Amino acid sequence: MRVLITAWLPLLYGITRVNGLREMPGRNRDVGKTKELKCGPNERVLALEGAEASLPCQVRFDGTEAQYMEWTVKLGPLKKAKKNKSKLTGKAGSSLELMYRLDGGNGTIDTAGVWKDHRWSHKARFSLLNSELQLINLNVSDSGVYGCNVRRVDGSWKNCSTQLFVQAPLPAPRMEINHEIISLNETTIGPYTEREMLNASCSLSHSYHYPIWYNWTLDGEQLPLVPTNTSILHLGPLNRTYFMKNLCCVVFSASSLRPTSICAQLLVNLGAESVSIRAWHSPLVLGIPQEIECEVHGGFPPPEITWRLNDEPYSNVIFYDSTQLWAVSVIVLTPEEKHMGVRLECRAENRNAGEYKSQFIRLDIKYKPDVTLKIGRGLNATGINAGSDVYLECSVQEILLEQGGQAMNNHVITWKHNGKVLKSNRTAGILITDKYLVLRNLQKRHRGHYTCQVMNTALQDGEDITSSPLFLVIHYAPRCTTNAIQKAFVDKGSKAILLCPVDMQPWNRFSRVYWSILTEDNFTRSNHLEVDITEHMLEEGEVTCWGENKLGSGRQSPCRLQLLEKDNSSNDLHSSSMHQEMIRTMECTVHNVTMRAILVACENFNNNFVNYTVVAELFRDRQVVSSAQLSFSRIIVRWNTQCKNSSPSNRPLPQKLRY
Repeated sequence: MRVLITAWLPLLYGITRVNGLREMPGRNRDVGKTKELKCGPNERVLALEGAEASLPCQVRFDGTEAQYMEWTVKLGPLKKAKKNKSKLTGKAGSSLELMYRLDGGNGTIDTAGVWKDHRWSHKARFSLLNSELQLINLNVSDSGVYGCNVRRVDGSWKNCSTQLFVQAPLPAPRMEINHEIISLNETTIGPYTEREMLNASCSLSHSYHYPIWYNWTLDGEQLPLVPTNTSILHLGPLNRTYFMKNLCCVVFSASSLRPTSICAQLLVNLGAESVSIRAWHSPLVLGIPQEIECEVHGGFPPPEITWRLNDEPYSNVIFYDSTQLWAVSVIVLTPEEKHMGVRLECRAENRNAGEYKSQFIRLDIKYKPDVTLKIGRGLNATGINAGSDVYLECSVQEILLEQGGQAMNNHVITWKHNGKVLKSNRTAGILITDKYLVLRNLQKRHRGHYTCQVMNTALQDGEDITSSPLFLVIHYAPRCTTNAIQKAFVDKGSKAILLCPVDMQPWNRFSRVYWSILTEDNFTRSNHLEVDITEHMLEEGEVTCWGENKLGSGRQSPCRLQLLEKDNSSNDLHSSSMHQEMIRTMECTVHNVTMRAILVACENFNNNFVNYTVVAELFRDRQVVSSAQLSFSRIIVRWNTQCKNSSPSNRPLPQKLRY
């Protein structure tokens, strides 16, 4: 803080005090030691009004004793010399007064008699132990130069003088701004309007009997063009540079140890300095909801933010937040064709400041490129015989809404099978050329979901557009899922369900499974058969089965089941074996894994699940994070994998899917 101080005021701030008493360095505290005490015209003692002070005077010397001591005082300019006082000099009009005396006569000062001027009779006392004059109940009028004159036994004199300053603390001031009284320091006042004038005054809250002067500062800097020593201030006109600044009134006095002050923080109504609109993704895409943000800086109080679309109010606000001098509003807009080129305006209005600021943009909208995947002409993706050759075509149609727009042709296409990237491999029968995928000599392993992913579209550089999945179903003749003999544990005399480990495609109403039991043939429409178990069947011990569809019969290589009478230890094993076989015949594929969803497609080829419920579970770090029941009327299963209070960008992908 910079203040104006009279020429002698720095002298006051150079004074040192401890608890209101001056403690001189090197003071003689022990009787018999004769270390010289510091005193002289440059030695100063500072005390507060009503407090105490100690002034040094050495009365112990090496080889001699003090016999006589007297104290004189030359009071400051506020105190004139009184009449009829004994003067050391004896000259009329002198301000030097005799105030205290110790006279040992023919002896030493240890046995001396004491004399005090009546003004000091209850305020002064000399301590022989500490060699100091102790003063109490000091007044500002007691400020002055105190002299100590000591006569030793040998007749020599020793003189010493010390300056004493007694200060009167200033009471707390009070400030008034535009008729509003501020009595607590660091009070926030306002808000005031821009260009308004402030009329402030400053005064002490209690009476003070000594001269004072004033100084005004703003954030510690002295206000320019403001006269010194004035208690009245006219400030303004206000602008945003005054916002949150501390206006202080500082009061000084020659009779005070330090100045006192009171400050108030100014608030000013401010209009917005800047308004900016930002779309979180650009450009806007037709039919896709888009979040658009408006950020406002410089307004106080935080301004009211409104939106207008094509000069009509738009109220689909999903978020608003504000702090000091900042506010933000977010809307959701689903672009339509009628919005192309339309004006979108964000307006920030501060009614207290009586002004507003706005920004607008013209909506630039594009169609999302249409990426489609289709199988070659004349082919049916749901029924392709094994051994056939097929090709898939990925087409991209980009329609730009701007006049004169041109679609981009330098697309980068990536092919995927069940979520895994495909690459050209002539040995495996996979050929990729431009926008075509050729698959030769199709086998069961080629069954599944195919997608094409396109990059470098006009929508936005680097954004990928993925086609809807195309599911290829491969037809093949019946075969056994294993060449090993399957064990079937049954109860003699009870009904049992036998499961034939046959696999074929298609599996429809024209498909059959034949069973050979005790040389008798039977057939079913599914791969399970309910029979009554007889002792003769257990003795025979083997059942054969095979499938038949439009592509052939498995009679030449039937599947074999071994019938075993089950006991308690085989119950769980039989149930587990049946379930495992059922799961093997149900083929599921996972694709389009994102942070938010997983798509699972399952094919129930053998219709074995009429009496069963199948649940898929999603694992992360060995913990189930989501689950869903598989529906066989709809083969695509979707569930949300996003956890609450978790950021998708920081969450690891799921690691395991079990069903």
